[in-house]
Amino acid sequence: MKIYKYLLIIFLLFFIHCNVDFNRNNLPIIVLADTIQKNTASTTNTTSTPTNTPTETPTTPTTPTTPSAPVVVPSPFYRWQFNNDYTSSTSNAKTGTATQVGTGPNVVFNNSIVREGSHSIFFGTTTGAYNNGASVDFGATNLGNQFTFTLWAYIIAPSGGYTEKLQTILTNKVGTSGINDGFSIFFNKYSVQDQSVLFNTGNGTVSGQFDSNTNVISYNTWTHFSFVFDRNLGTAKVYINGSPIASTTTYTIRTDFTNTTSLRLGGLGSPTFFHYSGYVDDMRYYNQAFTDSEIQTIFTNY
Repeated sequence: MKIYKYLLIIFLLFFIHCNVDFNRNNLPIIVLADTIQKNTASTTNTTSTPTNTPTETPTTPTTPTTPSAPVVVPSPFYRWQFNNDYTSSTSNAKTGTATQVGTGPNVVFNNSIVREGSHSIFFGTTTGAYNNGASVDFGATNLGNQFTFTLWAYIIAPSGGYTEKLQTILTNKVGTSGINDGFSIFFNKYSVQDQSVLFNTGNGTVSGQFDSNTNVISYNTWTHFSFVFDRNLGTAKVYINGSPIASTTTYTIRTDFTNTTSLRLGGLGSPTFFHYSGYVDDMRYYNQAFTDSEIQTIFTNY
């Protein structure tokens, strides 16, 4: 039994001897635990696993907005603003002359019912009794083959017991017949107050005419009218407040009506008949025939 004890002691001494280190002072230091720690550290993977940083989603570049093209508003060749005169305010001077017929009222400047500027012009009477009235004559005017007129009209309904309900707004005819050479634009029919627009052209022998639907014009309010002529194609179009009006017939006009005679506002013939009753403001003439979108642009930016 003693032999086993001695062997165990020898074994322990041998084990301790194998794990002893000496420092400079020759003091024994037991390094068993340190050795185990070093061995553990050496077997541990010291390479750190990189942290996955979330990848930012690339921002899609914003497509630059293309600036919209500026709105181009056509410039009139003539523009009569009727601010106490009948002269065109453009560089192309053209002056009208008010002409009184019979005992009817003359054209007068008005500063109470105005659409643009300081004044408008007033035809007839506030009761619409217009058979004896006046017109504004602008003299011989070469209109060309494609042209457009625009104006503001404040129409007074015809009254006073007259048979004729026809009101001339614009014409270059000399006589009062439909076949007379030139063009005429009227409100209402000859004896019917149906609030339509009538468009007539003639060459001295035959005429061409179209009528709008009824109830397209309004009384006692400012309305914007555009009249577009294409003498080459034999077509014309009427617009109210920027929109084309419907017609009971095709928009056909003569291609050979005169385009160089006197331009007249508010009355037909010489002396004038079928007078207009109401106010007119800011009339413009353009030496081209406009499309629907161009008329809308003019109206929107009037």
